Amino acid sequence: MSIANAYTYLYLYSCQKLSRLQDRRRMKKRELLQQVSDLSQKLTFLLVLLTCLELPIGVIG
Repeated sequence: MSIANAYTYLYLYSCQKLSRLQDRRRMKKRELLQQVSDLSQKLTFLLVLLTCLELPIGVIG
């Protein structure tokens, strides 16, 4: 999987996940915000990881 495909996949996954969260109308606002925050942290970690993998080995070492 190329880096561009991985970014696209993460974007589509996050949109789908947020859409599901918004469908839960009975969910308390605090719970919804916590789940969105958790999702945001996971996506940020994955994007940083993908960016690091995109760097040439010489830059990291």
